[in-house]
Amino acid sequence: MKRLGKEFQSSQVIKPSGGSPEKKIFSITPQILSEEEAIEAKEKLLNTKILGFSPVHYTTRSVKKVYVPFELITYSYNVKILSSNQNKQTGIVYNVRENHAFHFDLNEKIDREKIASVALNGEILKDGCKDKEILENSMRVLQQKILRRVHRNVKDLKMIRRERFYRPACEMVVECRGKEFIKYAYMDAYASSNEHVSGLKTRL
Repeated sequence: MKRLGKEFQSSQVIKPSGGSPEKKIFSITPQILSEEEAIEAKEKLLNTKILGFSPVHYTTRSVKKVYVPFELITYSYNVKILSSNQNKQTGIVYNVRENHAFHFDLNEKIDREKIASVALNGEILKDGCKDKEILENSMRVLQQKILRRVHRNVKDLKMIRRERFYRPACEMVVECRGKEFIKYAYMDAYASSNEHVSGLKTRL
């Protein structure tokens, strides 16, 4: 949850392809929901009722179309299973705007399409964290929350690939109990009401 007024810092490590700003090409997840559908779904999630009563109520104050920066980061590692040494790979999807990491099953696929900046109908958001934070947090999540649960003898964990992409969303300024917050209502195929399950399709 982001409070308004926080100053976001921009990281320019991974840049879109292209030369001049109007010719830049961005990797975008396809939009499948309208703004109205995405906002309605997000408001329903925010104002979830418990036993027929909503403990908190969020009121939407303003909305704008944006593209939220994410990264798919792939890691390799070695592990000994029985008497065999095996090399495996795993992934992290990182929300660069809101600075948090999720485990990603590399057997899944993130649909993306290349779109020129002039064809986009929303604002490309700046990064909300530094590149150092992305790398440190991704490694920490992998080591402490994911791999440790499955393997006890992981060795040679290293990053092998990073891919920047953007998700279409409505940036919503919402008010609750006299305070304003920023929320994102995603309009791609990976939006979900379940934000507690690992994996892109159900987590993001």
